[in-house]
Amino acid sequence: MSYAVDALRARMSQNGIDAVVIIDGMNRRYFSGFTGTSGTVLITADDCIFMTDSRYTVQSKRQCPGFEIKELSGKELLDFLGEYFALHNVKTVWVDEHALTYSQYRSYSKACEGVEFVEGGKFFSEIRQTKTEDEITIMKEAAKNAGIAFMKTLEMIKPGVTEIEVAKTFEQHVIELGDALSFIIVASGENGACPHNVPSSRVIQDGDMVTVDFGVIHNGYNSDCTRTFVVGSKKPNDELVKIFNIVAEAQKTAAAAVKPGAVCCELDKIARDIIADAGYGQYFGHSLGHSLGLDIHELPGLNKVNTAVLEPGMFVTVEPGIYIEGLGGVRIEDTLMVTKDGAQSITEDVSKSLYIKEY
Repeated sequence: MSYAVDALRARMSQNGIDAVVIIDGMNRRYFSGFTGTSGTVLITADDCIFMTDSRYTVQSKRQCPGFEIKELSGKELLDFLGEYFALHNVKTVWVDEHALTYSQYRSYSKACEGVEFVEGGKFFSEIRQTKTEDEITIMKEAAKNAGIAFMKTLEMIKPGVTEIEVAKTFEQHVIELGDALSFIIVASGENGACPHNVPSSRVIQDGDMVTVDFGVIHNGYNSDCTRTFVVGSKKPNDELVKIFNIVAEAQKTAAAAVKPGAVCCELDKIARDIIADAGYGQYFGHSLGHSLGLDIHELPGLNKVNTAVLEPGMFVTVEPGIYIEGLGGVRIEDTLMVTKDGAQSITEDVSKSLYIKEY
């Protein structure tokens, strides 16, 4: 991806960085195009080198245009880096600090005397925040396919089925569409109080409120959407219906404020204030949302303290929720693409109706 390398080199120049070494899987994929599980990226102002073992030599040649491919791993890779840095007078190197273990850091430092390895993860994330046109197309398709799989799954959600059966059905529909499951949360009845409930053998009851948080991986990119609805014909719990309407208002109001220049913590406050004013502030414990792309959770985060500003081309989720132990919970989530003058929901086609019969 030439855009990614060019953007990285620009930041390297601005910050006095001589080289970048990347081992994190998603950063590696973003900057080189490689989708395998083992490889090291080296980028300088003049060179792009991809190092891997013999299992991935052919694959890397196919997937990493513009990169010199070297079959190196282990001590040979470390020796090469030490020699390369000495030859090219490399003194300061960005690394993805969240992926580099302490043991690896010690090995790098020992092999590359006189080289300072510094944290570069923030800069890698900044580049990945704004999506290219190709990425935008892929992410819209991911959201579309996830919505199709969810709507098909709704046809089997009724009293008597288990959370696990719902999850398995969704995954099967995802596979039929040619994608892979990113994740699936199914929380019914009292399990709704668990925001990240693992689908269980609990049988869904008539009148249950059910939350399904779902995502697929399409060409490497993630989607994310959540819907909460009532199953069956029995009247749902009155307080949960009240909570649903509060969450729906908070979600709609915060989503409407997403635009270029919007401050992440201010968006979080919009939803949080609505929920707090309704008397449920203590039951909204997580952040309003997050960005996404190759990773399901990317920067910037929409939380209480983040002062980052949204820009066109970013994708963010807006997902307020209320969760009460012993009662249940509600979460509603859309993924929005920040445009030049506002935002566009890429999950809006999935109905937000409280009642499944209206889907």
